Order: sequence, then C-alpha cells, then structure tokens
Amino acid sequence: VQTDYEILTSQSISYGYGDVCGEAGMPSKGKVAIDNLIRKREYEEIRKALFTKNIEGKVYVIEGLIALGAKGSVTLTDEEKQIIKSFIEEGLTVQWCDGCEYMNIPVIDLFYRPRKNEELLKNGIKVDYGN
Repeated sequence: VQTDYEILTSQSISYGYGDVCGEAGMPSKGKVAIDNLIRKREYEEIRKALFTKNIEGKVYVIEGLIALGAKGSVTLTDEEKQIIKSFIEEGLTVQWCDGCEYMNIPVIDLFYRPRKNEELLKNGIKVDYGN
C-alpha cells in the first residue's frame, strides 16, 4: 500500500488529473492523496512533494499549496513560489480526466481559471499567461 506522498511523487503510478475519473466517477488517486494530506495537515509532506517529477501529482500539490496559502494556513517561501510559477509557465501538458474521457491539456490552462489564478495572486505568484 502506497502512502499519499508516494502516490503524488511516484513516476510509476499512473492516474489522470481531475475531480472525477472513470465510469464510476471516482476521484483520481492524486486527488484523494492531496485531500488526505490537507485533511491531516501534513503540510511539510505537501511541501516536499512540490519537487516531484510526476506531472499530475505536482499539479495536485500546487493546487493544495496555493489553496492553503490563500487561506493563510501556510506561507510559501520565495523558492516555492518560483518553482510553482516556473512549472505552470513551462508549457507541459497534463492528462486530464472527466469521467471516462481523457485528454492532454496544457498545465497553464488549469491555473488560468479565475479561482486558481486568484489563489496564485493571493500567494504573490503572478503567472504570465501570454495574453
């Protein structure tokens, strides 16, 4: 059995990014893992996971960190802010799932949404969306 941290950081575990994936509409392994870490207030584990090479895992970690930062539960370091900004602007794609449908979408598009961008700004992270 893998820990929540391992699910977010392992490159050998495959899952899509999304709130509901598959026919049953279950949350992805990554979504469950980040929600568990946040609920347990394992903030240092989340911070360590920011260095993962697992793209889907890193998106969940960033979402968790910026949400926690926007609420005042954590204060992101300058290094963490730069890692987040660089990752979002890097031009990578993530395997996004919506029920049974899977497609690759740019990571930057996930954070362009108003709520996510607002959380980034509350953390002092200004992303260049190229518009």
